[in-house]
Amino acid sequence: MADSLDQLYQHIVQAFALKDDLIDIDLNANANESGGDLNAAKQEAIEREQAVSSQLEPYFRSGLAKALAAGNTEIALSDQDPIENKEADALIRYLVSYELASSRSEETPPGYTYFIQVNWDKLRQVATGANIDFDAALSGVR
Repeated sequence: MADSLDQLYQHIVQAFALKDDLIDIDLNANANESGGDLNAAKQEAIEREQAVSSQLEPYFRSGLAKALAAGNTEIALSDQDPIENKEADALIRYLVSYELASSRSEETPPGYTYFIQVNWDKLRQVATGANIDFDAALSGVR
C-alpha cells in the first residue's frame, strides 16, 4: 500500500503534470487530427509521464527530505552531482513548475547550482485538497 508521501507525489503527477500534458495536446491539436489520433497522443503522454515520474520518485523523496531538513530556507543542488541533479529535476518538475516551490540557479563552473525553496503552505493545501494527511506524508520523507 502506498504511503501518504507516495499518494501526494502521485496526486501532483496526475493533477498537475499529466493534466498539463493532456491540455497541451488538446490546445495544439489541428483540425485535421482525428479523435483517435488525439487519444493515441494522450495515451503516449500518459505513458511517458508515468515513466518519468517513476524514475524521478526516489529523487523527489530525497530532495524533499533535504528541503524538509532546511525548513523555510532554500537548498542548494549541484548539476555536477548526479543525485543532486536528479533531485533538482524532480523538485523543479513537480513543485516549482506548479508554484509549490521556488527556484533560482547560479552558474558555478563547470555547471550550475539550483537553489530550491519549498512553499510548505501551498504544498499542505494541495495535500489537504486531495484528502492526504500532509503530516503523515512528511513523516514518510527519508
